[in-house]
Amino acid sequence: MIVRGLSPLRRAVQFLTILPVGRLPEPSPGDMARSMAWFPLVGAVIGGGAGAFGWFVGGGGLVSSVAALAAAALLTGALHLDGFVDTVDGLAGGRDRDARLAIMRDSRVGAVGVAAVWFLLSLKAAFLALLSGVPFIASLAVAAGLGRWAQVCSAYFLPYARPEGGTGKAFVDGLPPSALAAATGWTAVILVLAVWAGGLPFQACLAAAACVAGGVVLSGAYFRRTLGGVTGDTLGGLSEVSETLGLAVLGLFLSR
Repeated sequence: MIVRGLSPLRRAVQFLTILPVGRLPEPSPGDMARSMAWFPLVGAVIGGGAGAFGWFVGGGGLVSSVAALAAAALLTGALHLDGFVDTVDGLAGGRDRDARLAIMRDSRVGAVGVAAVWFLLSLKAAFLALLSGVPFIASLAVAAGLGRWAQVCSAYFLPYARPEGGTGKAFVDGLPPSALAAATGWTAVILVLAVWAGGLPFQACLAAAACVAGGVVLSGAYFRRTLGGVTGDTLGGLSEVSETLGLAVLGLFLSR
């Protein structure tokens, strides 16, 4: 009974990471949508684990930052980085909505996408390198949790952009208010723990959350205008940008 009750959490881990979770029955679209309630918690665990690994390997600075980002990419199978690249390629190369969506679905990667992901990872590494000790680990946990919370918000408030469907449709269609509420609750818990046990200032965590929320609003308006909604790629891309934004706020705040 307990194992069945944790199925949404296991599905979230299964989708967001490469970690084994045991056998699960074939999910319905509702099952996939409900798993988003756990996205921020799973994201924070990924970020915290990757941060701890990076700190153990390098003891701080750029080496720790690169090691932590490499560990996070490995744990997630670079899922959201792939979405970020596809989103950038589509938005940069398409003249209209249909062309943008077609480019995003193409498995080939363009030069613009490669350059964009290089800059994104460089920014993450630079902001992480400003931190040390427990705040280094806590900041990556907070940023990763906020990135997944941004996904849930975007999936809840925006329609799915592809009429023919796609990987992200199961998460967007029918996402219940309870999943958004739970994801927001987990995000609040993560922020409280980061302040209480992670040594992060309350104002820094609040500012990071506010900036990510603002990014969700602005990106939502942009995606609605350019694509007619969101796709799995844009949700992944939003997660990466939100994570970078969170790290920027925390890194600059703590380095003053």
